[in-house]
Amino acid sequence: MSSVNYDTENDIIDNKDDSVICLTFSTTLRFDNLIEVIIKLVRLIEINENKQIERLNIVLSSDIELAKLNSKYRNIYGPTDVLTFNLTDDFDESKLNTQNTQTAIGISGDIYISADRVIAQSIERSVEPKDEFLHLLAHGLLHLFGWTHEDDVSLSKIIQTGEKYITMSYHGN
Repeated sequence: MSSVNYDTENDIIDNKDDSVICLTFSTTLRFDNLIEVIIKLVRLIEINENKQIERLNIVLSSDIELAKLNSKYRNIYGPTDVLTFNLTDDFDESKLNTQNTQTAIGISGDIYISADRVIAQSIERSVEPKDEFLHLLAHGLLHLFGWTHEDDVSLSKIIQTGEKYITMSYHGN
C-alpha cells in the first residue's frame, strides 16, 4: 500500500459572489491539477441541487484525523473515507436558499476526505486516485446539501448522482 506524508497547505481556490471554496491539503497527496474540475463540480452540484454555498472547506487529511473526527462527532470508532459537517449558523433547513431573500442563507460546511482511503479505495476500485477523490468529494457535497443514505437503495442513488455530476463537470454539461 502507498504511504502518504503530511504537510498542511491551504488555498482559496474560488471566491465568487460572496461564495468561497477553500482546499486544504494536509498530505503530500495533492490534486492541484484538478482545481478547475473541483470548482466546476462544486458549482454544478450547487446549481443542480438548488443550493447556495457561502463557504466550503475541502480538507484532504489522514485516516488518523478522520478517525478522531468520526469518534468525536459520530461516536463511531475507526477511520472513514469522507465526513461532512454543515456549519451554517443557526441551521434551519427551512431557511436554506428560500425565495425570500431576507431569510435565505447560504450553506457553510467542511468536507474531510481521507487521503489514505483515497489511495486504498482507488486500488480496490481499479481507478485513479484523482477519480476516487472526486467520487468522495461529490458524495460529501451531496451530504452537505441534505442527501442521506440509510440503506443500499439510497446509497446507490447518492453514488449514481455523484458520478453523474462528476461526468458533467468533466464534459461541461
